[in-house]
Amino acid sequence: MAGMTGPAPAHTPLWSLKFRHNVREGLVTMGKYDGVHPSLTCGTDGGKVFVHNMEARQQRLSGVDSGSEYQLLTMQSHVCSLLAADLRPATIAAASSEGAPEMVGDTLFVGSPSSLQAYDVHNNTEVFYRDVLDGVNAMTYGLLGDRTEPLLYAGGNCSITGVDLAGDDKYWTVTGDNVQSIALADFSGDSKNELYAGSDDYDIRVFKNDNMIAEMSEVEAVHHLCPLFKNVVAYALTNGSIGVYYGASRFWRVKSRNHPTSILAFDLDKDGVAEVVSGWSKGKIDARRCRSGDLMMKTTLPSGIAGLISGDYTEHGEDTILCCCMDGDVKCFGAQGAEAVKSVQQKAAEEEHAMQVLRQQRQTLRDQLLAANENIEARDLLSHNSVAVSGVVYNDDILMSTIHEKTNIQMEMSVEPDTKDSEASIALCFKITGPHIGTTRIKSVVIFAEGLFENESHQVYYPQAAMPESSTIMVYPNKDMAIDMMIKVLIGSAFSKQFHVFELEKLLPRFCLLVPKEPETVPVDSPLIRFQIEPLNSKYFKQWLHEHFLVQGTYWDSDDLSEICVTSLRHNSQDLTMRVLPGGNVVMYTNEIQLAGDLIQSLSSFLHVENLESQCHFPAYEEYVKDCIKKVEEQQQLYTRLRAEIADHSNLIRGLVVRAEDARVNHDMLGVRQAYKSLNEFNIDLVRGHNIRCNTHGQLIELQRQLNMAVQQFARLRVGIGKTRLIARSKNALKSDQLEKLLDMLRGYIDMRALTKEQAKETQLRQQREVKERQQSSQQAEKGQKRARA
Repeated sequence: MAGMTGPAPAHTPLWSLKFRHNVREGLVTMGKYDGVHPSLTCGTDGGKVFVHNMEARQQRLSGVDSGSEYQLLTMQSHVCSLLAADLRPATIAAASSEGAPEMVGDTLFVGSPSSLQAYDVHNNTEVFYRDVLDGVNAMTYGLLGDRTEPLLYAGGNCSITGVDLAGDDKYWTVTGDNVQSIALADFSGDSKNELYAGSDDYDIRVFKNDNMIAEMSEVEAVHHLCPLFKNVVAYALTNGSIGVYYGASRFWRVKSRNHPTSILAFDLDKDGVAEVVSGWSKGKIDARRCRSGDLMMKTTLPSGIAGLISGDYTEHGEDTILCCCMDGDVKCFGAQGAEAVKSVQQKAAEEEHAMQVLRQQRQTLRDQLLAANENIEARDLLSHNSVAVSGVVYNDDILMSTIHEKTNIQMEMSVEPDTKDSEASIALCFKITGPHIGTTRIKSVVIFAEGLFENESHQVYYPQAAMPESSTIMVYPNKDMAIDMMIKVLIGSAFSKQFHVFELEKLLPRFCLLVPKEPETVPVDSPLIRFQIEPLNSKYFKQWLHEHFLVQGTYWDSDDLSEICVTSLRHNSQDLTMRVLPGGNVVMYTNEIQLAGDLIQSLSSFLHVENLESQCHFPAYEEYVKDCIKKVEEQQQLYTRLRAEIADHSNLIRGLVVRAEDARVNHDMLGVRQAYKSLNEFNIDLVRGHNIRCNTHGQLIELQRQLNMAVQQFARLRVGIGKTRLIARSKNALKSDQLEKLLDMLRGYIDMRALTKEQAKETQLRQQREVKERQQSSQQAEKGQKRARA
């Protein structure tokens, strides 16, 4: 958690203005569309976008008529994202040679649930318009990896697309869920940008070109990402949390009751290091230091913040922060300078220090008064030298809240299977150890853990008369992820009013709900994955098992770990068997493709495996993919037919309008009524067709999402180049409607007949070994009985 050195100084805006329109959250950008003067662009209700030009406003205020300072653009569909970007370097020559007006500045990109549009605001022309079934929720632009041309990267429905100024696809990859935020930053420190993507499944993924190289899990959907410098990136969640990542490690995190609407990198104190400026739904704006999270500035506006943007909007030679409110107000905040910030913070720190001294003195007096009252009450209870409660004798020292110096808290974790009344859980058992164990009791247990509890903390409190010597708390992890738990246990005697606090830090393993079990015979037709890790060090493999699973008893203590069997209590008690064959070959049998992908990614990361190819066979999931593709084809055909019908109706409507006008001119009222009656019928048909098309489009988006997620699930069975190659080839196969080719690529061209024979042979050899072992054990038992009789 971030600290706070003192009350943050309020910040006064340099200037303000009022727009004619309300501004929607997240739809704020700024660009130089004429190549010289900046213009603020915002999205408003009704699919409209307005462009405000400060140069035109200043000329109007000085008495020069230069036209309207507003330009209103009406879009064809609902606007989801806006971005002003300059992608001209490699494509401007081609665009100009085709007779189009020359582009001299930034291009405005508008994303919607079904399309991406590029608009030249200066020349009032459309650069390109393309359908995007996955939608466009977030956009960024720049250079990625070794690319020499800047691209626009659009995050949508489980996918990320990169396009150039001509609208051509230059990049494509899939992610685990809907992408809500996207950014470019140098994650690996090689002076080349990687692509950050935040999604609805609470993960931040980092892509180096097409390959995912890192994944950071959060506790809510990641809706904002903002690069600060190098590999330092700020993020914001829907639950009101903001924070900063340095590479894959988190610097700090703070949480508010409101939700953040925008985050911005801006050097507020001019020290060369950008601060994290955040805008909130209730009108609050604050700035925090990127390294510590200390609050530097805070102010509150009457309306919620729609977006924050930085730039020299008034062209005075210095960048400022432009804050766009949802009611159309715009406030400008400037940098304060290091000396000004230091002076204000020093004064605030002195005031805070004085208040802290007074608070500490007040607390000391309260503690002394409480201790005196406790001593008086305790002596009143002692009518004799001791008192008995629940069969335990308490003497004067016990009533004075003292415990032995060797008293400690022991914590154990165990897995509890699901029952009819509850799902599978992890039992956290706390027990007091050391002297005076019969007189010292547990008063309360407080657990802080992200992603484990709804409010990130959980407390168990026991009344004075029912304080136990041990406490068991059930937790229910809803995701396979490692969770750090910070635990505080309050202990004391039954009559204590002040308690001793024991602090513990424990790690809940990622696969804690995968319970080891004895190996069993695997059915011949079981779904499987085969891959090779060479060399596979048994020592590191065993270490991975003990660090990522909650191992109980003597499981996996032996050196022979050639066959491992676990039961997933999260996935309807599905079994998973992993066989390690000679040469680093691994065969995994399971029905859960997501679980298999999680295990492969975890093992590869632990063993530092950069590239891994696999072959797999999931008959049920493959049928699911076939069904999705078939439904997509049917919906696309229906969508095309509906569009053709609408075009035909439009031609008929034009004819009926002309006929009605001719009848009106000729005073043929009967003909007018007949024409407008037919128009009304066609209008009803158009409305009905529009509703059907909307439903069809929604189903198409959902099916496309399911297909992208299926490709992602199969891609997670690979690492590095194999994963990148699979995603690229899957995209081409989906575009060309090559169903069988796609399934072969997802499987990894596995020969199931040969593999089934090999699997049957392995099962036969295993059964023979078991029979031989039983015979040897029975022979040894007989020899032992003979010796006993002798």
